[in-house]
Amino acid sequence: MFLNEFKILSKLDSTKILTLYLNVDPSTHDGKKTIWFKWAKTAAKNLQNQVKEEDLNEFNEISNKILNFLEAYIPDSKGLIVFAGKNLWKEYHLMVDLQNQIWWGRPRLLQFEAILSLNKRYGVLLFDKEKAKFFTYHLNVLTEKKDMELNLDTSQWRKQHGKGGGSFSAGGSGASTDLYANRESVAIESFWKNVGKKAEDIMVKEELFGIILGSSEANIKRFIDCCHNLKKHIKGTFVIDLDDNILNITNSVKNSVQEIELNNQREILDYILSEYKAGKKAGVGVEEGLKNLQMGKVSTIVVNRGLDTIVCECLDCGFVTAKKVSKCSRCASEKIREALIASIIPKLSKEYGSSLEIINEKLVDKLQKFGGVGFILRY
Repeated sequence: MFLNEFKILSKLDSTKILTLYLNVDPSTHDGKKTIWFKWAKTAAKNLQNQVKEEDLNEFNEISNKILNFLEAYIPDSKGLIVFAGKNLWKEYHLMVDLQNQIWWGRPRLLQFEAILSLNKRYGVLLFDKEKAKFFTYHLNVLTEKKDMELNLDTSQWRKQHGKGGGSFSAGGSGASTDLYANRESVAIESFWKNVGKKAEDIMVKEELFGIILGSSEANIKRFIDCCHNLKKHIKGTFVIDLDDNILNITNSVKNSVQEIELNNQREILDYILSEYKAGKKAGVGVEEGLKNLQMGKVSTIVVNRGLDTIVCECLDCGFVTAKKVSKCSRCASEKIREALIASIIPKLSKEYGSSLEIINEKLVDKLQKFGGVGFILRY
């Protein structure tokens, strides 16, 4: 859903859009609305001074519309994004952290894009021996794909007639019981293979990062043995009943994703530090990271969450350095602005085709003494 919305917004050519990113997480504000509301009012007022005189009336009208909305707004999420124009109103309620930001002009999509790229999309497959449900999980939201619910047709193997007109069933004995058990096993495995094939198809079609399985331990083990092609896409598993309530399912998926990504980041960090010490295909440090990234040498760059390092960006050629400068070393321009590295790295990583990982708070100590930045080289 969010990806499609981003594509729509990126095609807008209006230069009179007010963009607002707002951290409304009650846990960070002690439940006090006045903190984020006050920030929005002050930021809008300050931004007003930068608006062209001929655009002021339209700006004020849109700004007041947003502020009136915020005055009545009761947060049910961590972050709020609003894109507002004369004939435009888009609001997004996200269960992820945002940096407060306001902008007048074309839709300001950099932070939105960074959120979409940093939060991987997963497929979640819940199943038992007779039913299967498929979900997508993105930005801490679990969405069921109703068209993917599958059910096993048991009519043919639950009751099969023998030569004498009798029937084979689970309650029989001897040969009939064995035959029933065999029919059941074959039918279940055939059903699971069909489920696995559909899951793989949708994973590829929707460009999901991977699949998470939810069932009993026995079912999960048997399912993985059945679905060889899907095995390479399975990122994690959790034990749950197919008919459990959505809150428990969501929490289980969230915990699984956190564990998957924590383990993935731990492996990346261990590789970076090992290769760096060996003087091979990795490095550390803010300035070294920025230099190699802008030379196109970096395949993956990792940055500690919450890193507040200030960098300097040239407004003419876009070159970024961690050094305090008044003149660009690349083009000699004196149009230099200071910015947080957290706002610069997503843009640079996209520009140079590098993947980006924001390191979990539990792992930041590994990079802390190196300035909170590490990278893997392409060659």
